[in-house]
Amino acid sequence: MSKSKSILLFVLLLTSGQVCLVAQQPWTWSIPYERWSDLKALSVVNATTAFAVGDFGTILKTTNGGQTWSRQIVGNISVTLRGVSFADANRGLAV
Repeated sequence: MSKSKSILLFVLLLTSGQVCLVAQQPWTWSIPYERWSDLKALSVVNATTAFAVGDFGTILKTTNGGQTWSRQIVGNISVTLRGVSFADANRGLAV
């Protein structure tokens, strides 16, 4: 293969890789409720279950891989939660 054909092949491969990267849908952040918009930490239990914590005592849980989130009520917490760790879908700690 000649040098010019090699360079052309390299450019085509490089360009097609860039097109694939550009063609992918960008990741977007969806905030379910305005008041809960400042989340501080995330604990992923498995492929479908995760917990997020943040301002105003916010604790959110997903059981479908992040498609939807639901607020978890745990007493009357109004402080900022900055950390979360869950051993399984039912036992965890938020601080």
